[in-house]
Amino acid sequence: MTPFPPRRRFVGLLAALLAAQLSPFIATRASAALISVDRLLAGDGQITRDTLSGLDWLDLTLTTNVSYNDIQADFGGWISDGWRHATRAEACQLFVNAGNSIFATCPSQDLTNAFVSEAASLVDLLGDTGGEGPLAEGYLEKPDPSKASTDFARVGVARFGGPTVWEVGIAGSSSADVSTGNFLVRAIPEPSTGSLLVAGLALLGAYKLRRTRRRR
Repeated sequence: MTPFPPRRRFVGLLAALLAAQLSPFIATRASAALISVDRLLAGDGQITRDTLSGLDWLDLTLTTNVSYNDIQADFGGWISDGWRHATRAEACQLFVNAGNSIFATCPSQDLTNAFVSEAASLVDLLGDTGGEGPLAEGYLEKPDPSKASTDFARVGVARFGGPTVWEVGIAGSSSADVSTGNFLVRAIPEPSTGSLLVAGLALLGAYKLRRTRRRR
């Protein structure tokens, strides 16, 4: 087999590097809508990326026992990091984008036991907040800033053979519960131009160094 010329190998390597850098940010409607993404450490899976809506969703377990008001006051620094409460419409769209027919309408209430595996899979992505679980439950954006209540959403599998649950409702904005987190979202970040440039320059330097050594 005839080896590729050095220049062609370099171009191929650079293209592969760029593809690897950009792949988390490029998706089509034919791809999986929801994917698990690491936030701080490899394998932590603390972000659920909705490739259809363009939103990242923070793991609910990171904000349990913290009220809506506390998050808005930047407790934990989430607001400073660019996160915000999701709206009811965004939560509905997230569940619809999960691709399961049980979330085709929003809101709906108690569901049948036939959808236990689908609900459990979604809880696994969003974070199990406990309670009547597996359960993913969290506060949403206030629909009316003048009121002392906010929206919440939950999806899960009730214990003792109960029905799967998907619903939205109203809760006190100052309430904090150990089995309730906060649905926090932010736009999927763009790939770092700087990191791509540095990687490209590093490859270019390695290629030129290799050519210089061959000429000697």
